Amino acid sequence: MGQRIRDGEPSPTIGIGDTTARAKINLVGNDGGRVVVALVPRVTLPTSDQLGGGVYAGGLTVPIAVGNSLRSGSPARRGRE
Repeated sequence: MGQRIRDGEPSPTIGIGDTTARAKINLVGNDGGRVVVALVPRVTLPTSDQLGGGVYAGGLTVPIAVGNSLRSGSPARRGRE
């Protein structure tokens, strides 16, 4: 719950703030394997007058994982179950 200042006093504001959309695009691997690389672009739209930042924003995350496979059927996990 956000708060608005009205007449010098905070008053509670209930509602939906800005809207953020994002997607995941796997470049290498698919949530498993020794190497996984993906792109996660995101955009935030100012869809509220009272709640949120009130500005357009965007960004890109590049998650990278390197190591042993953690799939349940992989040899690395079979001995642990």
